[in-house]
Amino acid sequence: MGLTKAFCFAILIVFYQLSQRPDDARGAAVGVGKATTEAVVGFIAGDFDFNFFLTMFLNIIFPAGWI
Repeated sequence: MGLTKAFCFAILIVFYQLSQRPDDARGAAVGVGKATTEAVVGFIAGDFDFNFFLTMFLNIIFPAGWI
């Protein structure tokens, strides 16, 4: 379940960055680093809601005690 959540958050951060600021990653490695930082910081606001619903959904798929 942890790997699934990590993958979903990574994809969501990428789509957030592409939808909000597609041209921020300019200026070689420095620009990419700044764009990544801005994407993650901007994503934190919506992170709590997404985490709640993703956890509810994954608990239905992977119930507690399931091995």
